[in-house]
Amino acid sequence: MFNTLIVQPLLNLLFFLYSVMPSQDFGLAVIAITVVVRAILWPLSAKALHSQKALKALQPEIDKIKKKHKGNPQALQKAMTELYKEKEINPFSSCLPTLLQLPILIGLYFVFIKFKDPDFIQLTDPSKGILTQLYGFVKNLSPVQDVINAGGSLHTTFLGIVDLAKPNAVLAVLAGAVQLAQTKLMTPSTPQDPSQKMMTRMVYVFPLITIFISLSLPSALPLYWTTSTAIAAFQQWLIMHKEVSLFEHVKNQKSKFKDKNSK
Repeated sequence: MFNTLIVQPLLNLLFFLYSVMPSQDFGLAVIAITVVVRAILWPLSAKALHSQKALKALQPEIDKIKKKHKGNPQALQKAMTELYKEKEINPFSSCLPTLLQLPILIGLYFVFIKFKDPDFIQLTDPSKGILTQLYGFVKNLSPVQDVINAGGSLHTTFLGIVDLAKPNAVLAVLAGAVQLAQTKLMTPSTPQDPSQKMMTRMVYVFPLITIFISLSLPSALPLYWTTSTAIAAFQQWLIMHKEVSLFEHVKNQKSKFKDKNSK
């Protein structure tokens, strides 16, 4: 079922994107499918980031509640629940985009693993390999037909240099570095309690784990992870630091208009 619901649709989308990329560059197709996935998840991620932003604004009130109910966990939990309910904030909403992205990441792992097999990526025998996994309507698309008719094999290189079906140390390190930058973007610069200090230490642990795991995987996965993390970091920066709501923008414009007319 996982193959039918996740792996095969991703494989078909990837093959289509590969077909329309300049020179059928596999790396550009991987980047393109990452952009598609992040675009689908953008509204949910934005909602989660707005929730984090609201929680950050509530931090002074949260600190007061913690101080007031210190030593009484039941009263603390009740007060925190009431505060979240009053402000209409779900502290767990930030987990949803991650949970949704996990099956996609696993699905892409199974897709990219298949590309290590030369028999799977051959385009000459319609009864074998990747051609047996393509939907009929995908095969009928003009760019896809052109690739299939050309025969040979699907090329798994990025910019003609990196074979994305094999591990690559540079992309593995890049995935870890981008993850470190993204995590530091979200980590408070001045931790106030032990839990935040622990999170600060973990900032350096997870990127190292990412590098270690990526060194044993097809480098298409760290390329996907690097691109996805970079887009997520941009979205975080946009919402947490630069975004001005439509209401605030209209309010500012009205104030400027009134000031101009009063002169």
